[in-house]
Amino acid sequence: MLISHDLSVVDYLTETAMVMLNGEVVERGATNRLLATPNHAYTRALIDSIPGRAL
Repeated sequence: MLISHDLSVVDYLTETAMVMLNGEVVERGATNRLLATPNHAYTRALIDSIPGRAL
């Protein structure tokens, strides 16, 4: 288990991921799919905060 606010680290180290907001799971799945096509606005905001990452 890895807990991180840094999705670039999550992308590098994991195959599956879960995004939580205020203690609730808002999205989960394969890391590459989750980062490529996020469904939740919070996941998109986290991805947008990765330096140098363009969607």
